[in-house]
Amino acid sequence: VKENHLALAGRPLRVLLESQRAALGPAMRITAEARTLADAADALAGGADVILLDNMTPAELSAACSTLREQARAAGRTIELEASGGIDEHNVQAIATTGIDRISVGALTHSAKALDLALYLELHS
Repeated sequence: VKENHLALAGRPLRVLLESQRAALGPAMRITAEARTLADAADALAGGADVILLDNMTPAELSAACSTLREQARAAGRTIELEASGGIDEHNVQAIATTGIDRISVGALTHSAKALDLALYLELHS
């Protein structure tokens, strides 16, 4: 569940995730995007399995990881945490030391130069 899905749903994140969990059951893994610690707490409370922490600094990520893991333990759950947004070769090491489980690096695709490639087929009879 990304921010555009949430906007289209017209419901708070926690409510949307609770309804998805009820409809999909416990076997379906749900990932939710969070831009703030409050959003992340709502995602956890709503039943998300993975929380995508978007555009947070290493300090914010460290604090969020610690807080969310404690909240998950208190609820008898585990949670996977992923960092996303603004991550590149200059800050990936700092992000990796925050306690995050995964890192998404969009620069691998949105900053790659396009390759001008053509394919021509010749038919021989």
